[in-house]
Amino acid sequence: MNDKNTYQDNSEYFTLVPDDDNNRAQEQDPKDKNKFRDRCYHHSVAIIRLIKKLPKDEVNTAILNKLLRSAISIGASVVEAKATKSRKSYIKCYETALKSAVETKYWLSLVRDTEDVNKNTLNILLKENVLIAKTLESSLKTIKKIKPAVTDNKQLP
Repeated sequence: MNDKNTYQDNSEYFTLVPDDDNNRAQEQDPKDKNKFRDRCYHHSVAIIRLIKKLPKDEVNTAILNKLLRSAISIGASVVEAKATKSRKSYIKCYETALKSAVETKYWLSLVRDTEDVNKNTLNILLKENVLIAKTLESSLKTIKKIKPAVTDNKQLP
């Protein structure tokens, strides 16, 4: 099951968006919202799988709980943005997702530098996380530049 869209590490599969035959993650068009939501989902799944394999002592449990919370918050906030009724709420959801992505980067880096894990796997997760954060940041810049046709929550006369 190792195809062009999959990175394989010890029978663990991490779905990425390949940019060449080396299966590296690439930046994604922020306008492709369905693929972006899927990308956030698969990133969360990969982090959950990683967490399940790590030892659970007192310190690890605290760190891994924070990693789990921040990682799944990214995709949840992106999904929530689609259901919002106002531009302001949409922006708020994407800002929350971006903050969660920044926090996730911190926790992934901490795990990479303190645990006996495959550094390549962690670096791939970190790179994917950074690309997700860049997409969120780009989307936020774009939507904040666009003037709304009608002010949020106000009706036309």
